[in-house]
Amino acid sequence: MDFTTYFVCGHFTHLALFKGMSNFLRLYFPHLNQKLILLDNPHLNLVDHSEFTSGYDEVLELKYCETAETSNWANTLAIKNVRKRVEDVSKLLDQLSEIKFNEPSMFLFTDLTDTSLSSRLLLKKIRSENKRVQIFRAGIARDFHKKHTSWGLMWFLTNIYALLGAPMVKVNMDGYIISNRKFYRESKYFDGFIVYSNEWSMRKDFIQIKYPIMDGFIKPIKNKKPYILFIGHSLGPTSQFEEITEESYIETTNQILSVLSDSYLNQDVDLYYKPHPREEKIHFELSRFEILNEPMTSEMLFARDRSLIKAAYSVASTSSATAGLMGVNSYALYKLYNYPDVLIKRAQRRYQFAKVKKPVNMQELRNSSNEVGPLNKYDESDVDHLKAIIEKIIADVA
Repeated sequence: MDFTTYFVCGHFTHLALFKGMSNFLRLYFPHLNQKLILLDNPHLNLVDHSEFTSGYDEVLELKYCETAETSNWANTLAIKNVRKRVEDVSKLLDQLSEIKFNEPSMFLFTDLTDTSLSSRLLLKKIRSENKRVQIFRAGIARDFHKKHTSWGLMWFLTNIYALLGAPMVKVNMDGYIISNRKFYRESKYFDGFIVYSNEWSMRKDFIQIKYPIMDGFIKPIKNKKPYILFIGHSLGPTSQFEEITEESYIETTNQILSVLSDSYLNQDVDLYYKPHPREEKIHFELSRFEILNEPMTSEMLFARDRSLIKAAYSVASTSSATAGLMGVNSYALYKLYNYPDVLIKRAQRRYQFAKVKKPVNMQELRNSSNEVGPLNKYDESDVDHLKAIIEKIIADVA
């Protein structure tokens, strides 16, 4: 049977997650075709993702188009942005009209369809033209808050874009909501949700798996010493909340870097600071930390070097959750900052389903240098669990 798995991705942080699933399928289901649908998001140009887009039978590129951002009316309605949007949507529609999907097939989406018009239109095309197919949202479990669109603004935009030749396509909000660890399906477009998590549940309305770690597909650099990774963060919170100023943010970060530098002084490890892709200037005193300028995201580093990374630290990055899912000793340090309640709650949701430690003072941070976390491996029961899931999907579709 000629069965095809399509991976739909529009952000570089998801490429490493899909690579793990792709490697698993290559190893245990070598007869399945694998195709990557890459949404041409400008973010992808910030990193070298060639190692994570290779190995697929085919890579299809689609124009990336966002939905209207009601949080920024000036940008949404600016005539130059409207013109660009018309061009982008027109190109996307042309690309979609030329694609024919194989059947039977399975689609795995990571791209958030509340902000990606490309994903919405792709979903609509799949559902309208294909019968022997199942579609899943795959990724890290996290809270997803529905955005309520102003109907007045949407009516205005629909008519403006219609006059310019690229009408808005109304597609229901897609996604999942997690409330009190309870999953609710929201969209008619998805058949289910494949969620990476360190915790197990018997609920039947979603598919929960450990992150499929298949060592040996991506080779670490030879002769590289074990290292500590500090994941950089832009100064975003300081511009949005008065509780945390730029000066206090920099001061606390400098203190953290100094403590970590001293704590690992007598250990045979390297210390690396990985700048955020949007971190144009590093404001911190890096002490013994060396800047890691590899054009990779933190998630890609975890996939390649997870056996070498003794610990990974960040203020409150989503990549800390990925590190925990991949078996890396992971720490989120937001409790050491004067974070406002809204950011604390956001961080708590982010790490709800991953093994991420959260030091509450500098002494706990110092003690982290002596903690050794077991490197998680996919054992036989994990393999059998995921194989059974894939076999059932194939049987149901066929």
